[in-house]
Amino acid sequence: MEIITLRAPSNLSEDFCNDLLQQILKVNQGAQQPIIQAFRRGHIETDLSFHLRWCVKTKEIDKSDVGIVIANHLKGLGLVSHSVWFEEERDTPVEVC
Repeated sequence: MEIITLRAPSNLSEDFCNDLLQQILKVNQGAQQPIIQAFRRGHIETDLSFHLRWCVKTKEIDKSDVGIVIANHLKGLGLVSHSVWFEEERDTPVEVC
């Protein structure tokens, strides 16, 4: 999973966020497409996070072209963090309380 997080210095309107998401979905036109989810932080309207979930089992993947385009697009709006995460595989499920 790729996680791209933006912390902007000023509030981002809902219309702006919707337009941004539409632009991101247009970028996502490749043969192998991730599931893209957008999140806003509860009480901090300047924070956005985009999660790109890829259907791959290898840990050899790096930042994707789609993720790099999204991160570069967001850089002009504030601080951007772009990282790749892998789900831990376990024999037994982990119980979360």
